[in-house]
Amino acid sequence: MALVALAALLPALGALDRPLCVFRAATGLPCPGCGLTRASLALLRLDLGAAWSAHPLVLVVTPLLAWAFLAAGARALGRSAPGPEGLSRATWIGLGAALLLVWGLRLAAGAHPDVG
Repeated sequence: MALVALAALLPALGALDRPLCVFRAATGLPCPGCGLTRASLALLRLDLGAAWSAHPLVLVVTPLLAWAFLAAGARALGRSAPGPEGLSRATWIGLGAALLLVWGLRLAAGAHPDVG
C-alpha cells in the first residue's frame, strides 16, 4: 500500500518548481541521480527518448531499484521474493560508480539538462 501511495505522489512531486534534492539545494548542482524520477516516469510512458535524455542510466537503475523495493516489500510482508535474496554489494558499488561516472561526464561536457 505504501508503494502505491508513493507512486501516486511522484507525479505531484515532479510538478513542483523547487529542488527536492538536498544535494542540489546545498550545492546548486544536480546530484548524480538528478533526472531519474523524470526518466522513470518517461519510461513508464514508454517515451524512451525523453527517458534517456533525462538520465541515460534509467534502463539500468529503474528496473534494479524497482526490483529491490518490491523484493524488500515482499520480505517485509513475510512473503518470499522472486530471485536472489538481494542485490550484491558489488552490484550496488558498481551502480554507484556508474552514476558518478555518468554525472561527471555530463557535467564536464555541459550536457546535463538540469544545469542552468
